[in-house]
Amino acid sequence: SAMFSGKGLPCEREVQAILSWPVWQVDGAFSPELFRSFSSMFNGKGLPKEREVTAILSWPVWLVEGTFSLVLFRSFSSMFHGKGLPIEADVQAILALPVWRVSGEFSLDFFRSFSSMFNSKGRPTESSVTAILSWPIWQMDGEFNCDLLRSFSSIFSGKGLPKEQEVNAILSWPVWQMNGEFSPELFRSFSSMFHGKGLPKEHEVNAILSWPCWRVNGHFNFDLFRSFSSMFSGKGLPCERDVAVILSWPVWQVNDAFSPKLFRSFSGMFSGKGLPKECEVAACMEWLSQGDGIDRETLQLMGRLFCGACAGHTTLGLPPVDRLRDYEQRLVQLFNATAYDDGEYASEIKQIALFLANRGGRNHLSWPECQRFFKVYSSQLHTHGAGVPSTAQALTRLHEVLLAQGGQGVRTFLADHDEQNSTIYTSQ
Repeated sequence: SAMFSGKGLPCEREVQAILSWPVWQVDGAFSPELFRSFSSMFNGKGLPKEREVTAILSWPVWLVEGTFSLVLFRSFSSMFHGKGLPIEADVQAILALPVWRVSGEFSLDFFRSFSSMFNSKGRPTESSVTAILSWPIWQMDGEFNCDLLRSFSSIFSGKGLPKEQEVNAILSWPVWQMNGEFSPELFRSFSSMFHGKGLPKEHEVNAILSWPCWRVNGHFNFDLFRSFSSMFSGKGLPCERDVAVILSWPVWQVNDAFSPKLFRSFSGMFSGKGLPKECEVAACMEWLSQGDGIDRETLQLMGRLFCGACAGHTTLGLPPVDRLRDYEQRLVQLFNATAYDDGEYASEIKQIALFLANRGGRNHLSWPECQRFFKVYSSQLHTHGAGVPSTAQALTRLHEVLLAQGGQGVRTFLADHDEQNSTIYTSQ
């Protein structure tokens, strides 16, 4: 839709064709993040050509420590949003600037701070970068504080560089003081909510921090506040009434008391998405129930798989419970239902279902891949004299591979099997 902005509807054949290009494969699976990087640059420009995409991705400049860096590439796609593809010489020139070097090495985090502010604005000039980095305000404890710069780059995403006077003024507000010192963490919480929105107002910051709902056991709970700042990343400030309502839900109660830790487990999956719905959380908690409590390990895995850091910095929200239940039933049938009457492998099945429900990236596991793993692994056990393999062995091994390497581990296992079979066939 970004690429066809102002151009009407695309043709189904075109969409199918472009999505089938091998160039979008990362770790053996289609990468939505890589595709989005190109759709950003081609905003309003229609579809790119396969040869263009293949050519640009082959540039050595994207290699960091010998590996293609999607993060670095996305930094440029951000700056070139709606501008088409950059020129290789320009990319090489900007990355060669000495200003990006920290302790003698190119700093990707440093570069990303500026690429965010120059979203859709093209490349920054060396003089402007050098000037802003010379401001004394970035010094904390005698050292340049990159986290502080990143906080401002988030607020000014797509807005260009801030003014030194503005930066000095906002950092002087007493509201950022915790235990008598400026708190970079508190400031980052607000910079997250104001991502791409410019600077907040002092009276807004004072007002929101005074809300009674942030107090747990009589004290301001910074972790609780950060949970909401994560959910409202790029959305501005939440409403006090909304915060009070969501915190009153019975689902957050553990031993008859509100559990900030349990709430944080869910808030991470809603980073940048706003508030979840009570019915969704309740259904998910029911699915996670185990005896008198919840399956903590499965909840932790869910948070890891569906948070922004693991989903390519695009949080996925809660996985649909009906989909998880469907995968559970399929897994029980695949691995022999009679083996799980006592619930011994309930956690393993739930956790495998989470990988199946995860969409895109190295962690995703498709159902055909799951079926094939079971068939191939069972065959290997039988071939090596293990007799008729127990379904528990195949289930346990699949679970181990997924926890260690995600869906990519399963794809690697299957690829190795194919290569071995091909070698045997060739030798015969």
